[in-house]
Amino acid sequence: MEAEKSLPESAIRNNPMIQKIILFSCIAVILLIMAQCKRSRTYPQELDRLVAGASLIFKGKIVLLHTATTDEGDVSNTGVVTAREVIEAPQSFPNVSGQQVTVRFTNINKVKVGEERMFFTDPYWIGESIGVREIGSVMKGDKLYENEDILSLIEQARGKQDDERLEKTLKDARLVVIGKVIKIAQPEAKPPMGTEHNPEWKEAEIQIEETVKGKADKTVKILFASSKDVMFFQSPKFKEGDEGIFIIQQTDRQTAKLLRNDNMLIDPSGFIRGKERAQHIKSLLKT
Repeated sequence: MEAEKSLPESAIRNNPMIQKIILFSCIAVILLIMAQCKRSRTYPQELDRLVAGASLIFKGKIVLLHTATTDEGDVSNTGVVTAREVIEAPQSFPNVSGQQVTVRFTNINKVKVGEERMFFTDPYWIGESIGVREIGSVMKGDKLYENEDILSLIEQARGKQDDERLEKTLKDARLVVIGKVIKIAQPEAKPPMGTEHNPEWKEAEIQIEETVKGKADKTVKILFASSKDVMFFQSPKFKEGDEGIFIIQQTDRQTAKLLRNDNMLIDPSGFIRGKERAQHIKSLLKT
């Protein structure tokens, strides 16, 4: 077979029609690129409100209203949703994809059975069944629901809110150190008797590489909640070898007296894995 012959350069130069086709093709490509860039830069401001306080984000279909899979005394504002796709969930949270989840709606009168929505929620019941409070939701067909960059957008929203929380956590911190967990143990003093929301206190010993705020020796021991109870499931769970930035708070008076340790880390934003953000932390401390 003969190789295909391309148009000679002179034929292109002397043919206005071909020149127009090439010009319009170039313009179309440029406009497409500009549209994609503009779309990627568009940030839906409503996402700030939806993501704030939401630790479990998923797409699902409403199957029942005024009922629950959890032990609810009042079902006037609850319903059951079949979770179809988990967008974001806490690391230690069970996978709810394909499961029925009880949702406490912000306004049950604005939702209907059969609707598919993306739910921004905060869990309040974790067990054989899962119960969540709706922060907000968007219906299937909404631009945000269909957005292919939703994970990236959520990450942007988290980044903005993380910095806001981080600034407050840093301001309240009694000690900020960069280091590594070298030992996990039970507190030296006996913990109090278990309660409904028992934190199951453990003690992590950190070898300090650098003290960013406060004063400390070469090591420091901190209390942390090892429990996966709904009150503490987002709190950092440490193990030997964990390395990063530890933002340590003052232990409350009662716990400090019982466990003889003034250092506590239970805030979800109190541990930043790795050292990459050390400079950012230092800059926030200066503001």
